[in-house]
Amino acid sequence: MDYLSQQLVTLYKPEELESLGLSIYTTLDSQVQMAAKNALGKGLSRLENKVAASSRKSPDKKLQGAVVVMQPKTGHILAMVGGRSYSNSQFNRITQARRQPGSAFKPFVFVTGLDIVTPITMLSNAPRTYNLDGKTWTPKNFERHSNKNADPINATGAQAALPIWADLMKAIPHQISHNDFRVPEGIVTRMICSDGGIPVVSQDCARPKKEFFLAQNAPPEPRPQAPIRGVFEKLIKGLKDIFNGD
Repeated sequence: MDYLSQQLVTLYKPEELESLGLSIYTTLDSQVQMAAKNALGKGLSRLENKVAASSRKSPDKKLQGAVVVMQPKTGHILAMVGGRSYSNSQFNRITQARRQPGSAFKPFVFVTGLDIVTPITMLSNAPRTYNLDGKTWTPKNFERHSNKNADPINATGAQAALPIWADLMKAIPHQISHNDFRVPEGIVTRMICSDGGIPVVSQDCARPKKEFFLAQNAPPEPRPQAPIRGVFEKLIKGLKDIFNGD
């Protein structure tokens, strides 16, 4: 409601708010707001229990976070939780905090490579040095180690946020959280084996997962394999018939 009040002050003069008799409606959903508040509090407590260094007794120094829930089709804000406890601090970390863009900037970086690589492309994570304007720059992983085989790099921010998101999605009413996303034209799916990054062609893949591709970059559909067991059975039967003189 503080965010709404700030918008009203920007849009209307004080005398207009007093005299126009405006009826003001918001897209805020009380159930989603409560679900977001509870998910954030639970998630921050979970992190504090897991990482002792993040747990602090002083209320103004406790671990903080924020959650905003929006409808993609309309842009309506269904919930906004700007901090852990509104009673301790009214500072809204969504609208007032200054922070680096973090992972929100990744799509702008990755989109430049979508015509070159696909979700199953294996990239090297080995150390590499670049020459920029006469200076050298060597990127480093957060964990300070590398792997030439491109093993997954743990994203600590994503790992911290994922349980909060999962709790939130489980608590949001079904009529709001149901899946109404329609895959755009030109997008196809393939079942990919997580261990090798190749299309699934048999039941031998232990961890298959669905990946989305641009149609022109998608790997070809795997051809169904003939049942090997049936072939061997026919071969064995043929040999038996020969020895039995049938």
